[in-house]
Amino acid sequence: GHKRLFDVISESDLKNVVLQTGKVDPEPYRRRHPEWKVIRYSTRFYELVAGAEVVVTHFGATILEASVYRKPTVVVPNPEWTRTAGIEDAKYYVKKVNAVLVSEITLENLLNAIEEAKRREYPELEDGATKLADLILRLC
Repeated sequence: GHKRLFDVISESDLKNVVLQTGKVDPEPYRRRHPEWKVIRYSTRFYELVAGAEVVVTHFGATILEASVYRKPTVVVPNPEWTRTAGIEDAKYYVKKVNAVLVSEITLENLLNAIEEAKRREYPELEDGATKLADLILRLC
């Protein structure tokens, strides 16, 4: 989980929030926002993403899930995670799915990014399955 992101977002008065904390203790967020759905993990996380108005995530697999459901997305890389893709990779992917990148984590930046993500249109993405099949057929 991205504790800094969770701490900042919990300062907000956002409604209908689902917060998946992973290894970060969920209790402080449950106490502060009993109206939020705060969980460590979900085996049905894809359903939560599918039902979201906006997805706020670190640079990870959730971006891919959000893109499958064509959800407006805000990406907040976790600077403490040194074994993940770098900021340049995040910038490329964010551009590809028309997401909003937040590099400085403040409540104002996050709230502005959420509103900006809602205004953006989701891009038409090329059908990767067809492209992959064509590449495989060329090898045969």
